[in-house]
Amino acid sequence: MRIAATAGQTLTTLPVNKRVFAGGGSSVRGYDYQSVGPLDPAGVPIGGRSAVEAAVEARARVMARVQLAAFVDAGAVYANSFPDFMGDYLVGAGVGVRYLSTIGPIRLDAALPLEKRPTDRDFQIYISLGQPF
Repeated sequence: MRIAATAGQTLTTLPVNKRVFAGGGSSVRGYDYQSVGPLDPAGVPIGGRSAVEAAVEARARVMARVQLAAFVDAGAVYANSFPDFMGDYLVGAGVGVRYLSTIGPIRLDAALPLEKRPTDRDFQIYISLGQPF
């Protein structure tokens, strides 16, 4: 679980590099990188001042160095300084394979956005090194 918040400025005066974003392979899988939250009219993420993310992942070892995973991620980004825990969350679910290398797990995940918006793809594929959270 991750909870993030900023205070002191309005969203319009908060620089983009200080805004909170969510979505992608290390956040809410099933959605593009930083795409969870408010979008401008062109569908570009604008970020927010607070966010909530949560993930549940089950892994099963199938070989000495190979694991299968199933997961559900959820998250939301808000314009307010403090998250609205009862607000609308975007949810993604998927499956993955983990290869436990000597430098850390190598992950291959496939995820679907369960709360699909017109700008979202049908599914996402992620390849990365390390745990997702």
